[in-house]
Amino acid sequence: MTVPIVTIASFDNELGANLAMARLVEAGLHASLIDQELATSILNGMANGRVGLQVHATDAKQARALLPQNAPDTSAAFIQSPARRAFNVAVLGLVMQPLALYSIWLLWSLRRRYGEFEPADRRLVRWAAIVNLATIAIVAGLVIVSYFFWPRF
Repeated sequence: MTVPIVTIASFDNELGANLAMARLVEAGLHASLIDQELATSILNGMANGRVGLQVHATDAKQARALLPQNAPDTSAAFIQSPARRAFNVAVLGLVMQPLALYSIWLLWSLRRRYGEFEPADRRLVRWAAIVNLATIAIVAGLVIVSYFFWPRF
């Protein structure tokens, strides 16, 4: 007879889910994670997925009792702020220019929230804009140089 598996918790990132699963395994319960790949996709979870923690239905009550109910999620400190993500993608855009478009879109979506950011995040937004301008200048320069100096047959 097979025992059904139920999801007892979901997490914003893989780190928090792995910590909770380790707690359950340490207590002798069989636990597994689902949707890890979706939540940890490239560029720090752009898919906004959630990692599910699953156990056998017969162990669900005991597993929920082992997990803290109102404890702060310490794994949230590892989630990037939108300003940090815009900066990281802008730097990657220097090498892979299509990513600069994503960074520009992020900066455009953050324009109304700029006043709510901490000073460090404001600095990141400014640097992301500067790096994006540099990327645009480099691409434009390469296009102009290739137009005038590319051999024509």
